[in-house]
Amino acid sequence: LEFRRVLFRSVLGKNGFVPSQTNKDYAQEKLAKIEHYFQDQAELEARVVCKVYSEYHKVEVTIPAKNIVLRAEAQDQEIGRASCR
Repeated sequence: LEFRRVLFRSVLGKNGFVPSQTNKDYAQEKLAKIEHYFQDQAELEARVVCKVYSEYHKVEVTIPAKNIVLRAEAQDQEIGRASCR
């Protein structure tokens, strides 16, 4: 199984969360699934932010594309389940 690469501008952790290489690879794998929806894949960038709060984790993804900015977020008690949504 081969994944093309969405270019990351950044993968950040906030509120004390430090993304591991596993977190970064998982985000890359998930984002590779949506690449075919974009015509100009050479300019694809994604910003992934993982945040930790006292009762839950939140993952935010922002993808600036031509004429539009796509944004999604998910939260759960575990970071793995938040990033799966």
